[in-house]
Amino acid sequence: MKITFSDVDLVVENNEVLKNISLRIRDGLFTSIIGPNGAGKSSILRIIVKDIVDYSGFVTDVSQEDVTYLPQDLYPPPFLRINEILSLAFLGQKLSTLQEEEILDDLLTLCGIDHLRDRVLDDVSAGERQRVWLAFALAQDKDLILIDEPLSAVDVFSRKDFFNLLKDTINRGKTLVVVTHDVDMAVQYSDYLIVL
Repeated sequence: MKITFSDVDLVVENNEVLKNISLRIRDGLFTSIIGPNGAGKSSILRIIVKDIVDYSGFVTDVSQEDVTYLPQDLYPPPFLRINEILSLAFLGQKLSTLQEEEILDDLLTLCGIDHLRDRVLDDVSAGERQRVWLAFALAQDKDLILIDEPLSAVDVFSRKDFFNLLKDTINRGKTLVVVTHDVDMAVQYSDYLIVL
């Protein structure tokens, strides 16, 4: 699904957040949104998922059934183990228990967190936590994945591994949009950049 913004303006509490923004997010590719703080990067994602509706201009209508959105600062649910969190992503899907287990095993391996399946999410590192959330997004099996600032508290080596992992998600037929301050990683790994 191609997403288009045409002449989009957004004003929040008398502050101009977006002005005359036009962009395209291409289907099946990895797009990064970069720019300084306050440039409106997160607002673009929130408009796509209809968390913000009070804007002017045109934005492609995206069905919420087709999108997974991981906002900044997702807090770990207390007491839940990682495999329990990932199992929640299957809610509403018509899968057998065996299919869910096979997909779960595949995603834990893909994201390099199979050794953490029985750990509580709050007890793993920031980088491992982001891998869990990516596995959660993939388990929902939606076409579009939006991730807002996934690696603000992660060291440079973990960021490289994570961006490699993000690149691999495109091979699974997904469209990926990531808001990031890491310009070097965005330039190196993304198919397209949106610069605000």
